[in-house]
Order: sequence, then C-alpha cells, then structure tokens
Amino acid sequence: MHTYIFLILLITSNLVYAQEPSYQEYGTKHGLPSSQVYDAIQDDWGYLWFSTDHGLSRYDGYDFVNYSTTDGLTDNTVFKFSKDATGDIWCTTFNKSVFIIKNETPTFSAYKWNSVLEDLPQKLVMKEINFDEQGNTYFTFLYAHGYVKIAKDGSFENLIEAKFGSNEITNNFIFDSYGHQFCFSNNGLEIANIPANFNSRSFSRKMRDDRDIGRLKAIRFEDVETTFFVHMDSLIMISNGQEKSIPISFEILSLDKIDNDHFWVSTISGGVYLVDKLGRITDALLIGKSVSSVFNDKEGGFWVTTLFNGVFHYQNIEVKCVNPKNGNTAVVDLVANENTLWISYQSGDVMHRYKGSFHEVFSAPSERPSFLMRNKKTNVVYYLSDGKLMRSDNNSSIKLGAFLSGAIMNNGDVLVCSHSGLVKVDEKLLRKDFLIEGTVFHASQKFKSKLYLGGKKGLFLYDKGELQLADASVNLLQSRIDDIKTFRNKLVLGSRGMGLIFYDGDKITQRITTENGLSSNFISEIYVQNEHIIWVCGNEGVNRIIFKNKTDYTIDQITCSDGLVSNEVTALTILNDTVWVGTQQGINYFPLSYFERSKKKVNYYLSIQGVKVNDQKWSESNRMELDYSQNRLEFRFAGISFNETEELEYRYKLKGIDTEWRYTTNRSAMYPSLPPGTYTFTVQVKGDNNSWESQSVSCQLIIYPPFWKTWWFQLSLTGVITLLVYLFFHFRIFIYNRSLVREILRHVLKRIRKSTPHIVIQDGSKTIKIETHSILFVKSDRNYLEIHTEQKKYVIREKLSAFMDLLPDPLEFLRVKRSYIIRIDKVTQKGKKDIYINEHKINIGETYLHQMEKIQM
Repeated sequence: MHTYIFLILLITSNLVYAQEPSYQEYGTKHGLPSSQVYDAIQDDWGYLWFSTDHGLSRYDGYDFVNYSTTDGLTDNTVFKFSKDATGDIWCTTFNKSVFIIKNETPTFSAYKWNSVLEDLPQKLVMKEINFDEQGNTYFTFLYAHGYVKIAKDGSFENLIEAKFGSNEITNNFIFDSYGHQFCFSNNGLEIANIPANFNSRSFSRKMRDDRDIGRLKAIRFEDVETTFFVHMDSLIMISNGQEKSIPISFEILSLDKIDNDHFWVSTISGGVYLVDKLGRITDALLIGKSVSSVFNDKEGGFWVTTLFNGVFHYQNIEVKCVNPKNGNTAVVDLVANENTLWISYQSGDVMHRYKGSFHEVFSAPSERPSFLMRNKKTNVVYYLSDGKLMRSDNNSSIKLGAFLSGAIMNNGDVLVCSHSGLVKVDEKLLRKDFLIEGTVFHASQKFKSKLYLGGKKGLFLYDKGELQLADASVNLLQSRIDDIKTFRNKLVLGSRGMGLIFYDGDKITQRITTENGLSSNFISEIYVQNEHIIWVCGNEGVNRIIFKNKTDYTIDQITCSDGLVSNEVTALTILNDTVWVGTQQGINYFPLSYFERSKKKVNYYLSIQGVKVNDQKWSESNRMELDYSQNRLEFRFAGISFNETEELEYRYKLKGIDTEWRYTTNRSAMYPSLPPGTYTFTVQVKGDNNSWESQSVSCQLIIYPPFWKTWWFQLSLTGVITLLVYLFFHFRIFIYNRSLVREILRHVLKRIRKSTPHIVIQDGSKTIKIETHSILFVKSDRNYLEIHTEQKKYVIREKLSAFMDLLPDPLEFLRVKRSYIIRIDKVTQKGKKDIYINEHKINIGETYLHQMEKIQM
C-alpha cells in the first residue's frame, strides 16, 4: 500500500507540478564523500558536519573537507551526532565505537571507554548519545530495549534487555533532543525527569517484531504539555491525556524538534513532514526521497540528509516555488480573481489555479508574451495572446494583431497597448478602434479623467484625441515607464533606471530609489495592496513599501537569498493572504504575514583565519610583532554563510594606512609593502543583519623600524654628528689659527712659569747658564752650534736637533732652515722667504716656508 501511494503521488506530482521551497542539492560531485548521509550538525565555529557511510564531511559554505579513519575516525561509517555542554561533538559509528570532534582545526579522539561499548552484543547498532548534568553518558541502540550508562570514571550500567524481538520485553529507555528520558513498556509510556503534574494516559501497543523496537522515538513540548512519539510506524500524539494518531502515509524513520514550535518526521521514500506542536502537518518536503534527518542552521536554513540522494538545503521553507508548466516558465502577468490565480507567460500560454490545481487556459502557437487584465466591477479576466484579446468567462475573442503589451479598463472599454499604438475595444469584444498609431506603450492608467500612457520615451498624456508628453520640462518623466498605478490620489510610475516616481498631474511629489532603500531602480511592475502598502517588482527582487504618513515609510525586501527562484521579478498579486510572485524562472508564493515574523540576528562566525607574512604563513595571534623586512602582509578572513544565491560581502580597513573602508567579496586583503608602524586590521560582514558593526573582528600588529630609524639610534646619531661637527670646526680653527693658538700658549706658559727658563751649556772648561729669552737664534755648523744671544755668541759641540730637546720652552723657538733655529719673538722683520733678527738676515728653507705662518709681527 505504501509503495502504491508513493507511485501515485510521484506520478501525479510529475504530471501536474512540483510545489515546494527552492533548494540546493549537494552530492558527491560537489565534494561529499557519499550520497548516503545520516545526520547533520553545526559546530561552535559555524561549520556544518555531515555523517556518511564514507566518513565525515565539513562544509564552510564554499568547500567540503572530508575525513576518514586516516585522520583519526574510529570507523568510516558514521551515524549520529550529539553535542555536549562544552561544544564537543560525539559521533556514533557502525562498529559501536565512539569518537569526539574537538577544536576549530578539528582533532578526532576515540572515546575513553569504547571497550565497554565494543563488548556489547554484535547485533546492537549505536543509535544516540545523551548526557546528564552529573557527567554521565547514555547510549541507546537500534533493535534493543534499554540503554548503557557510563560514568566519568568508566563505571557503567548495562540496562539493555538481552532478549530481542520478544513481546514480553518490559522496558525501552530513549531520550528526546532536550534530554528528557522516556520509558516504553508493553504497558504504555512513561516519561521521566519532567514536571510531576504531567498527565499521560497509558496505552497498550504490542510490538510486531524487533524492527519496530528500533523505531521508538519521542519528543515533548512542555508549554502545551504534548508528547509525540513513533511506535510501529505510527506517529502518536498525547495531549491532555488524549491519544491521537497523525496520518503519515510512509514508513517512519525518526523524528526530532526543529525549534520550540515544530518538529520533523522523516520517512522511507516519503520525504520529510514538518509538524507543529499542535499536531498539524505544515509542510512536506522531498516526496519520493528517504530522509534520515533534518537540521536547522543558525541562518534559519534547513538541511535535509537522505539515505541515497545526498543533502538538500532549503534557505527558506516559507517561500515556495511552483512551476505548473514545462518549457518556458518566464512569467509576464499575475492576476487574482476571487479564488482563482491567473498566469500569463512569455511563451504566450495562459494558465489558472483554482482550488489548488493548475489548468491550462490557452496554449499559444507563437512564442510571443501574453498579458492579463481584470475588470474590477465585473471580475471578468481578459487575456491577450497570439495577437488576440480574449474573455475568460465566455471564450469570446477579437483579433488585434501581434506584439501586444498590456491593457486596462476605461469606462467599459478595454484599452490595449501594442507595438502599433493604442487600440480601444468594447467590453463585449465586438469592435475595435485605433486611437493612436505608431507609438509603443507598455502601461496605461486612467487618472483624473485623463489617460496616461507609459512608454520608451516617458510618460504621455492622451486627452481629447491628442497625445503629448505629460510634462516636457521634467527629465524624469521622459525616462522609460514600464508600469503606472494610482496610489493616494497620485500616479505611481515604475521607471526603468530612475526608481519609483510619484506624480500628481502637475509635479513630481516624491521619488524612491536605491538611495532610499529600494533594491533596484529598474521597476517592472507595481502592485497596490491598500492605501498604506505598495509592492514593487524589479530586477533585484520584491520590495514592500509601507507608508506611515506622506513622507515616512519603511521598505522590506525579498530576493533569491530568501528563496525566490530568480531576482528578475515581473509580476505580483495577492490572493487569500498569499503573495504570488512571477519571475523569469517560475512562480514563488509565501504568506502575506511573511514580513511580520521576527527576524533574528545572524551569526556569520566571522574570523581572521590566518596571516601570511612575506608569503609565509604566520602563527595565529591577535597581536603580531614584525621587523621592518616583514612588511608584505596578506590577511585571510571568512564568514560562514550557506546562502548559495548570494556571496557574503566584507569590508576591511587597516588603521594607520586606510582612511576609508574597502569592500570586497574576496576572503583576503593584501598589503604589499607596509612602512614601520602600529596598525589595527579590522574586517566586518553585514549579510542579512542591519549593521556592519554587529560582526567585526580585529588584529593588531607592529612593524618595527630598522635600528637606524629608531629614536635611540637617531638620537645617538645626532649626538655623534654634533660632536663630529664640533671637532671638525675645532680642528679647522686649530689648523687655520695655530699661530694664534701658539702665541696664546706661549703667553700662557710665560705666565704660569714661576722661574725664568734657561739652558746650561759647556763652553770649554766653563759651565754657562743662558736664559732662553736672551737667545736670538741658533746656527748649526756641522757638529757645532753657534748660540747668538743679545750679549754675545757661544759655540758649543752639539747637534741642532739635540739642542731643541734642551729647551724648556720649545714653543718660543722655530726651525726655519736645516741649519737655523730662531726665537720667534726676536724677529724684527719678515719677508716672503727671509726674516731679520736685528741686523742678521736669515733665508727660509723651501721645506720650512709653511713655518712663516707661526711668526706673528
């Protein structure tokens, strides 16, 4: 029966239409190690983990990284995940061994007490792991009643019944995802460690065989005191002591909570059912697939793992898509008429949806677009296709020619815009008149008894048979207009490139563009919901504008990142509290209350993942200290997002270098040559949050200057240079003024000497004392010296050089020739090459001419 129902549903869904949220499918071609996936979980660093029969896989939104026993896993067939209070992830395996995933750079370690588990009977297959506040760990198994409890010290209790498949088995302990312990027996259901006033009526259910034992599972919602459990392929609800069976047409695999209000039920070949806490089935996904688990990530996306088809990601299950036709699914118009949705396509086909079923109304032989229009008074829908205008109520039609582009009602007549001009057709489709020829229009609207037309060349006014620009002096009104509606006694113009324009017939009163929060300035259609709300369709999704007063408004957006099949939105209408959106790739719909849900802040787990210094990986640190040669830096950063339709945009700044933020979708920032200094690198990500600052990380670094640029070196260098300058000038002064210095020294020495300087000579047998101030000059004659004094001449046997050593005041004397020494202060006349001491003329030797500078007259 199950197979029969499945085939009927599968064939029917293929023949009629597929109707579920947009999803992305991941398999081995995307990087998964196997298409047989058992479970999914998100770690504390934002990464998603998938367990498969070929090991583990970790996903960061960009790439899958796979791990096997060579990386430390205890088995390549990994089943279920459980996260403990510290954030470590415990993994069950086919061989009953358990291993634990730790750290952002993952390490895998075997459970300390695996030997206890491996000693259990071979038939047991590990099911789940649970923890209590005392640090005890509980293990449950498929095809077994009871559990194994292992304490921190390795002591354990084996509370598993040894008798499999018996109807006399008394207990089966299982746990829900919130840690509640359930005890099944052949007498009914008991629930432990929950409020004592829980009212649950016991019931009796016999087990058919040991296969049913493995499918026992229960969850509980405390706020409504309701418990759901699976038993013998039945989903049972117990509320206020009453038992109720919830119909699931397929063999049930498991169930678990999605959030505090919903849970999922997975099946074999029947997909997964989403059920609220009151027992109402709210959705069904992947009909025809065998689903093993469902996981809700921190962005609100759903990950559905399957036994044979890999993983499916639903970014937003509230926004569903439907394609009731094959071939070209680009939508042109949507019109709601009572309980019927009308759809026109780019292919020219027209369909309608009534009581949940889609039907083809008109199949166009040409590939020219079809258009829709509704008479608000009579609720009659008109559609234009294949060059004809047709009524939906009586199938009457009138031939108008090709290239039609829209229509409106005007005083009982239908005004049709075409590439040939404007055509008027009466409501009964009996006659037609060409009002304007040769001008292409895309939209028309009756306003203040005048007809306004939008086209490639702007907004036109047609009045009393004359066509003219609405206002030739306003450039904005001469841009292409693709739609016109009335709102609050004004025209609302949807332009191509200039945003939303409000015009009262005399002047532009308001304009809304991307600068004011609109997602795009290219507008294809406007839908007026009421006097406060309008919807705007464009090439960047849908915008809902709520006006609080004339000027104050808020804008909400929905794009591909929220589940639209395409951002090129062409049409929108509202039918029975459901918003229907036509795009270039099909139809989406979502509840009118979609924007009223509370939007939680998204954690993108932004981090600086590493820094390369001179193209070499640097050790991770919040503070880096580098020398001047380590100045080529590359910062690598990433946020984790699983939105396939939109890349995360980052902005970063290096304080000390950048004065403005730099924006990028890349995950790295390069600085090729940084000067020495102190810097702070900051990177931020916004995503779906309201501000950039909500997700921000920083890294500090110092690049030290070379020693010759340090303050102490420069200070020392300044001191050395100052000293050298001083010595230089001092030396120069000494060189150029040494005669002066010599004179000064001579006079100083004279003053500080207490006795009169003299020499003692031997003249024959006499010893003579000669005061040096009386010596005029000394002349050498071979081995004899003539000492000429003021009184007389003395001749002694001595060399001239030895005489200089005898002098106590040598600064007073100067050698001016090889054979002459003179006393400086006795010179009476000085020439260029000679001097006079009294009447004695002494010629200066060539090698001694420089000594003349020392003689001061």
